[in-house]
Amino acid sequence: MLHSVFAAAICKVFAGIIAVITALSVSLYFFSDQIPAALDKYFYRSSLWEGNWSSNTEYTIAPGLSDHLPPDSPKIIIRLKSDAERGTVQGDVISEALCELQPITWIFYFDSKKPNLLSFGRTRDFQVSYLRAGIKVPIAIVRAEIQEPVDDMQVLVLSLISSHVDSALPHVFGVAKNLNAFDEDVEYLNERCADITMRFHKSLADQWMKEKKKEREKDDR
Repeated sequence: MLHSVFAAAICKVFAGIIAVITALSVSLYFFSDQIPAALDKYFYRSSLWEGNWSSNTEYTIAPGLSDHLPPDSPKIIIRLKSDAERGTVQGDVISEALCELQPITWIFYFDSKKPNLLSFGRTRDFQVSYLRAGIKVPIAIVRAEIQEPVDDMQVLVLSLISSHVDSALPHVFGVAKNLNAFDEDVEYLNERCADITMRFHKSLADQWMKEKKKEREKDDR
């Protein structure tokens, strides 16, 4: 008799566990399509990072930007787009010093995977890279942090975490969203980088001419 009661109790426990598991499975099935949206809204906040970011010493009216933008700070442009479904943010970054680093293409990628959930979307690590033979070559890792107030997110403070080469990025710098001079700064940097590329190709041509001259002088002897 005791064994029968014990067996019945065990059966009830297992039946309860199965019912809970079934209920959870059904809930996950019906609400699984809402999970990515909830994660992005409360943790990744990828859409908040979208926009045109830049540093310009003449437009430091954004709250907190002047604290991270010295008068001699170089112009830096960052353009970002987000993928809410994946929680990622991708874009490009450009500055005169970066163009000096890689004058052939002067296209640098600025990519972030999903952030740590504990950051609640306030910080992200971005990889800076350029394209070589169809593969992104890492240059540096930069950590970007949203400055308060979080909802406005007008200013990002970026810190250089690691650098594979002399990336020419400041150790700490700030950028603000949608500054009035953004288009002017883009045009300015495009012109400067084009000049850098032109000088680079000219130096290659000059070096080639010197080598050819040496070869001719050697043949004349």
